[in-house]
Amino acid sequence: MKIVAVPSASENKALEKMPPAGPAGFRCCAARVARNSPSAPWYQDSGWLLPLLIIGVTALLLTAVFWPITAIVRRSFGAKPALDADSLRAYRLSKLAAIAIVLALGVWGITLSKMIGDINNLSAKFDTTVHFAQLLGFVAFIGGCAVLWWHVAKVWGGSRRWPAKLWSIVLALSASVILWTAFVFKLLTLSVNY
Repeated sequence: MKIVAVPSASENKALEKMPPAGPAGFRCCAARVARNSPSAPWYQDSGWLLPLLIIGVTALLLTAVFWPITAIVRRSFGAKPALDADSLRAYRLSKLAAIAIVLALGVWGITLSKMIGDINNLSAKFDTTVHFAQLLGFVAFIGGCAVLWWHVAKVWGGSRRWPAKLWSIVLALSASVILWTAFVFKLLTLSVNY
């Protein structure tokens, strides 16, 4: 005669809640944790914010990199941009705004990596660096976004071709996404409460 232990009803319920062993069990646990974890509000959700941020930074970085290259090519061929004085000023300021925004993002990236890398940087001795990053970000993000939207108005009000019009919209939207991200994650505050 063989004796077999039969689990009680409460033990059966506990066994049913246990995930299976192996990769399927890990997926099951991860899904359960994701369902039970509080999610970020929609305006901080990385599901839409991160891809737009990557696209925006890429567009601004490409603009910053290709501006000197196009200037060198134009100079070598003796070609001047066919723009009036006001449109030329908007064109140049838009490139400088793109450079400033990328520079401010770089400064914030370095600042945050130093803060995370060394716990001693979370003290008052590092406040000057944080204030510098905040001030640079404040000027670059807000000023750069304003300049790029002004550039959109100049491009669309003039006789520029459609690629210039499209790229001006891409740059202005990129700056707006970066400004939104900086605002949501409190990079524009002038305090050191972290």
